[in-house]
Amino acid sequence: MVVLVRVFLGSLLGGNLMSMLFSLGGRALCVLGMVTLKHFISDRHIWICSIIGAVLHNIGQLAVTMIVMGTFAVFGYLPFLLIGGCIAGAFTGICAQLIISKFPSDNTKL
Repeated sequence: MVVLVRVFLGSLLGGNLMSMLFSLGGRALCVLGMVTLKHFISDRHIWICSIIGAVLHNIGQLAVTMIVMGTFAVFGYLPFLLIGGCIAGAFTGICAQLIISKFPSDNTKL
């Protein structure tokens, strides 16, 4: 629900209707992949989940672009987006990992 609200508000305030499609495609694939990975990756390795989520986000956006433009040529950008996605995902994941490590491991204490 948070993802849908964020995509809608971001497109409404700072973009256009087409940006909503690209954002939804990327975020949907990202969330789906990260929720699936959460079952296999421990809390000590959240940063890995973040990297994979960033890569899936880029792939989702390119898939929507391919559908809208009707060409596979957009996948020529994939290597560059993967490098950027891995760097951004690693940074975000490491920051999240550091924040999570500050909380008690027993969630009932929160």
